[in-house]
Amino acid sequence: MTETRMFHAGDILSVLTPHMVSPGGPDAIGALLTFMAGEELDPHQWRRVAAECAVSLAAQHPDLAALAIPAGALASRAAARAGIEVRRFEQ
Repeated sequence: MTETRMFHAGDILSVLTPHMVSPGGPDAIGALLTFMAGEELDPHQWRRVAAECAVSLAAQHPDLAALAIPAGALASRAAARAGIEVRRFEQ
């Protein structure tokens, strides 16, 4: 059976877009990437692994992959987080 884990939509969006909107910050994104890679990753590996995982995440969450984040929503990290639904998505 495949292991599943819950991740915040902001963590997933932070991999799918060039914007860091994860409420947990870089560590939460690193946790998502580590889970998907199935092995411990060093922070310098995250960018490469994110590029590899983005295709899979987009297929699993097409609604998030299609999401266009308005530029005004990124005026501050707080505004970006406020625009993300609190609901978590299962990875």
